Amino acid sequence: MRHLYLAELVRAFPDTRFWALGQASAMVVNGLGQLGLLDRVSTDGSWWIHHARTEQFAVVQDGLLRSLRLTHTGARSFFTLPELMAANLRSLLSAYAGLWAFPAPTEVPTDLRDPDVRFELRRRLASVQLDLFAHLPVVA
Repeated sequence: MRHLYLAELVRAFPDTRFWALGQASAMVVNGLGQLGLLDRVSTDGSWWIHHARTEQFAVVQDGLLRSLRLTHTGARSFFTLPELMAANLRSLLSAYAGLWAFPAPTEVPTDLRDPDVRFELRRRLASVQLDLFAHLPVVA
């Protein structure tokens, strides 16, 4: 909910850029990104260090920053602590650099038993197939 509070501050003070001290959790960054406020609110925090200490990797999934957790799985990574910290920090910085889109693209339906899903897939593929064949050389 912190991203909603920050959004209200941005709305109330439109000419001000904010620095949310200690608020750089994945949830806050995801929320600010979905609201289009990453250019108005800077964040910092130490979640990326804590996650590295507990062998959690930051990844982008469905257009959101998420963590893969190795804790309690018996698995261990091959990365050193500084490498894990760098990877998690890189994910945070990539959100601010605009390296992925908020919100995520809509998921492709996959339940082919449903006739509506089959129709939607055909509709989506029709325009793409036309574009694909436009790039092929014409052989006479």
